[in-house]
Amino acid sequence: MTLAEVWDAFARAEREERLMDWRVAGVYVWPAMKTRLLRQFGESLALIDETDKQPSVFAIENAIDLKTHLKKPAKTQVAVVPFVRRDKNGNDPFTDPIVSALRAAGQEPLVFGVGTHDDGSGRPSLERMNKHFAAKHRNRSILRVLPFVFFGGAHRTRWAKLVAKLEEATGGSAGRFKAFPRWLLVEFLAQERGFRQYFNAAGITNVFMTNAYRRSLISAAQYKGRGWVIELQHGLISDRHPELAWPNTAWPAYVPDEFWGWGRYWLENSDLAAGMETRVIGAPENVARLMRQSNAKLPGSVLVISQPEQSQKLIEATVALAKLHPELNFSIKPHPKELEQASEAGLPSNVKLLSASENALQLMANVETVLGVYSTALIEALALRCRVGVFNLPGFEHIQSVIARGDAKLLRGPKDFDALLEQALPTDDSLANYYWAPPVDLDAVIKEMYV
Repeated sequence: MTLAEVWDAFARAEREERLMDWRVAGVYVWPAMKTRLLRQFGESLALIDETDKQPSVFAIENAIDLKTHLKKPAKTQVAVVPFVRRDKNGNDPFTDPIVSALRAAGQEPLVFGVGTHDDGSGRPSLERMNKHFAAKHRNRSILRVLPFVFFGGAHRTRWAKLVAKLEEATGGSAGRFKAFPRWLLVEFLAQERGFRQYFNAAGITNVFMTNAYRRSLISAAQYKGRGWVIELQHGLISDRHPELAWPNTAWPAYVPDEFWGWGRYWLENSDLAAGMETRVIGAPENVARLMRQSNAKLPGSVLVISQPEQSQKLIEATVALAKLHPELNFSIKPHPKELEQASEAGLPSNVKLLSASENALQLMANVETVLGVYSTALIEALALRCRVGVFNLPGFEHIQSVIARGDAKLLRGPKDFDALLEQALPTDDSLANYYWAPPVDLDAVIKEMYV
């Protein structure tokens, strides 16, 4: 069983069981639950590993953050949801330019705090808001769900049938989701109500955001058609992306109204909902800047981009290649989510384990060959004129279309790696621009929207 086969089983069930129309207590069950269930099946089949527990804002008792989310928000038309991770200077290359352009257009957006990077910033913390709303509106939400508890036998039977169908098709396990997740309904309704009241108090009608999995926030912003949500591309998307790829419906619940992507490739190969508006805004400036430079390549250099769901398998695959090619120098760049650093003990002398905090873009600018499985960095490597190889590990399907175009090579074994090394480094700007268009003038785009 592969991740692609699991995805296909989910897509087939979605279509055959008409899951997109399924509502319980006012919640569209499938869009709210699909991503969690997909991960559960992937982990139960040992296709992906559990990721390290990430730092929590609740472990930081910063006085300014403990009450900011409880305050009445200032009046504004626009909210911005930053990416959870930042660069080494603490900046978000995806939403910071939007915030600057909004201010240039006379809009002062409400910028949420996301993750530990924003502790002490005075921004209202999304994590604390989720917890607060879940508690504040829990009883009201339970009352809405109670009829399902007493009279929802048909829904529970439907869920049991769905889970059994998925388990039979994949050989995986639904684990803790075997029983209908009533807790999900309560949590979703409570958080949706909280965000809806918060947005109404501020007068927010537009939300620029990263991370399309924030379903209750999206639902609140779109309530009764009053708001418009724009998802800003911040990572790899594909026709198997659990939050953005919807092959069976033109307009699923709880998805952004519009998607702003880096280049035509992403809009043409990602199975975005047919009703979603799209716009190409070009490469983030940190990528565009390196694309414009002439970057010296270190001969014989190979950079391996790790992935938290496949970190150990990637190390093993790298070691196997390094032993066959002592003339090459391999470096492994851990993913920022990999908090437990692997040991260099036992690694061949031509394999170096880097820090997760190092700048992957700058590293790729100076190497000849980049390897990985399904990281955004593999596509960034094309822009930075590197050869790109993809290990034959679960998840490579997310860039299957890149491989099919011949822009990256699937490494099924050592001979494929040897063939990759024989390839000339990319020189064609049209290849890079298909994935990473020149940046648009965001000031002009935002000004057109608000002035």
